Amino acid sequence: MGNPPRVRPCSICRRGVEWKPGRGRPPSFCSWTCEKAARRIRRQVDPERRMKDSVRGAAWREANRNDRLVRQRLRWRLRHPPEIVPAFCPGCQTWWFRGPRSGSPKRALDYFCRSCSAKAAYRFDRQDHPERYSYVPRPLRAGRCKECGGSFERPGGARYCGPACRDRAGRRSAEHRRRRSHRERIVARGDRFTTLELAERDRWRCHLCGRKVWRDDWSIDHLVPICAGGLHTWDNVALAHWICNVRRGARPLAEVV
Repeated sequence: MGNPPRVRPCSICRRGVEWKPGRGRPPSFCSWTCEKAARRIRRQVDPERRMKDSVRGAAWREANRNDRLVRQRLRWRLRHPPEIVPAFCPGCQTWWFRGPRSGSPKRALDYFCRSCSAKAAYRFDRQDHPERYSYVPRPLRAGRCKECGGSFERPGGARYCGPACRDRAGRRSAEHRRRRSHRERIVARGDRFTTLELAERDRWRCHLCGRKVWRDDWSIDHLVPICAGGLHTWDNVALAHWICNVRRGARPLAEVV
């Protein structure tokens, strides 16, 4: 006939669990839910439980064989578990197991699961304090358009008076970026030299105004502008003041001198 089955209480819910002697180790839990609750309790009691779970094996068991204090605390915690009860989440419409209450000012938040508690807290706070979420228009401030220079009232950090000026400024910026990239390509294909070598060749004199040039205001000016088809070669460059180069722009050299 064999040994009759015996009944052992579950370590979490204290329900009776049947087991037959001689068939392995007696079970400690009645279901997978109680076993997960016990694992959660172990992690609360022992902060290093996660690390121990990841390095399971004979080496860890041998190193912690004499650690009776941890086993005593775990045994006491399993016999006196905290309040872990099933609860129905009204947010995601699912059942979950709630641990000890957090003591939040709103008891309704205790019934929401972890993934829905933040949304519920936001919704409750918006219901209790609607003034925090009400739209308050920013005051208008007088400003000047960066494109046309006209004055207008802007709600904050607006830079242009309307979409027409904004689009015009965007097209101009795109044109500047296109010209810059074209200039960088031409310079990369041209001759290799430094501004110091060019200054020694021109004897530190600006070819536009004829005055002496210093290091803090020197620049390389192309005799035939790059936008007009000029190249970055040794014969097509000259030393110039930075401000003189900016004032000349892309105009021909005959119109400036």
